[in-house]
Amino acid sequence: MADIRDMPTASRSWPQIGDILVNHDGDCPPPTGELTGRTFALAGSGGDRMDLTFADDDRVLLRDSAGERHLRCQVHRIRDAHLVSCEADAGSRSIATIYLDPQAGRALVIETTMPTPGDGGGDLLSRIARTGSQSMVGMRFEAFAIRPGAAGFARGTGLVGRYFRYRYSDTHVYDHIYLSERYYAWFCHAGPDKGLGDFDECDHFELGPDLHLLCWREKLIPCGAVTIEDHRAMRSHGVIMGSDAETGQIACSVVSAAIMPVADVAWAGAAASQEIAAGRAGKATT
Repeated sequence: MADIRDMPTASRSWPQIGDILVNHDGDCPPPTGELTGRTFALAGSGGDRMDLTFADDDRVLLRDSAGERHLRCQVHRIRDAHLVSCEADAGSRSIATIYLDPQAGRALVIETTMPTPGDGGGDLLSRIARTGSQSMVGMRFEAFAIRPGAAGFARGTGLVGRYFRYRYSDTHVYDHIYLSERYYAWFCHAGPDKGLGDFDECDHFELGPDLHLLCWREKLIPCGAVTIEDHRAMRSHGVIMGSDAETGQIACSVVSAAIMPVADVAWAGAAASQEIAAGRAGKATT
């Protein structure tokens, strides 16, 4: 994932992924080799299967119905579970990120897909009408069991109404305000986006007490992220990924940030959204 340093940075007013990832990994802990030599057989509720084999500290073999993928990866421990951040698969223009929880007997696989070069996606309203999303970045979530009877993954509302400041490094500081289960607002205080902000889409899963999986994707450039928000440790850890809007070159990097609470905002839709979340709890959607 160190290939981001070889990417050209942009002089345009809105930064591209090559700009954004420079020094965004300034506060990352070292990866772990705890999974080296282990294989996990994952079973999906619809009959899908995936096998993960960690041959080395930084390589994983993914086997599923589409075939085999040998990918470089980084593995980080998150409490009793692990986040596996894989390099981009150039052929499919996708990035696999896996929340692997052997103790709970479950895994959530997030496949993030970047648009093909030259595909601007049309104007925003046409894109929404065609895909149902503001973003050109696609994300698919699939829950797997490592052992029978394991609990699934519930959509969450625990971040909604929270306002946090994220310090990735001395040069990268961002604010996030979580407005609903589907949308959040961000603003950059320091970094390549300094003075910029937007209103974008996100997905949110509850992983445990004060532990959240957050996936966001921007609409102006092909950029997204999968992060674990640990509100006990007040740390965010995950991977930011994207493709250059002009060249189509894909880059991804593991990132980590200290979280500082700024404010909690009263949210009028809390009760209704809790009812919605309760109705669809237990499974990740695809």
